[in-house]
Amino acid sequence: DQASMVFPFGSLIGNFGILLSFSLITWIGFRMNIYLSIVLIFGFFFASTFCGDFWSFFGCFGVGFGFTIGFLYLTMMYNNYKYFPNRRGLIGGIGMGVYGLAALVSNYILLSIINPENVKAEKNPKTGEYFFPEEIANHFPTALRYLSYYFLGCMMVGAILVFEFQEPE
Repeated sequence: DQASMVFPFGSLIGNFGILLSFSLITWIGFRMNIYLSIVLIFGFFFASTFCGDFWSFFGCFGVGFGFTIGFLYLTMMYNNYKYFPNRRGLIGGIGMGVYGLAALVSNYILLSIINPENVKAEKNPKTGEYFFPEEIANHFPTALRYLSYYFLGCMMVGAILVFEFQEPE
C-alpha cells in the first residue's frame, strides 16, 4: 500500500520543481539548467536502485527524482512556446504526447526485465493479498538501473538537440 503513494507524491513535488525552474534558469542559465537537471534526474533515479528500504527509495525516487523532473518540464514547454507562439495548443499537445509516450515505452521495458516470463501474482489464502515470487521482486533494482541508463541516453540526446529561443534581431 505504501508503494502506491510514490508516483502521486513525485508528481506533486515535481510541481514545486516547476515553480523553481524559471528562477534556476535566471540564476545559472538555460543550458546549465538542462545539464544540472540531467545529472540530478539520473543521480536520484540511479541511487534509488540501491535503496534497501521503502523510505530511502521514496526519498530518492519520489522526492528527488520527482522534484528534479519539474526543473525540465516547464522549461522545455516554455521554450517550445516561444518558437511557436501562435500554436501553443498544438505544441503543448505534442509535448504532453511525448511525455506520455516515454511512460508507455518505459512500462514495457520494465515489464520485459522484471517479469520476462509473465509470471502471474499468487494469492495468499490467509490474507487475500496478491504477491509475486521473490525472484520477480529481485529483478526490480536491475530493471530500474537499466531504465536509468535509457533515460540518461534520451536526455543527453535531447540536451544536444535543444536550442534556447533567441529573439530575432
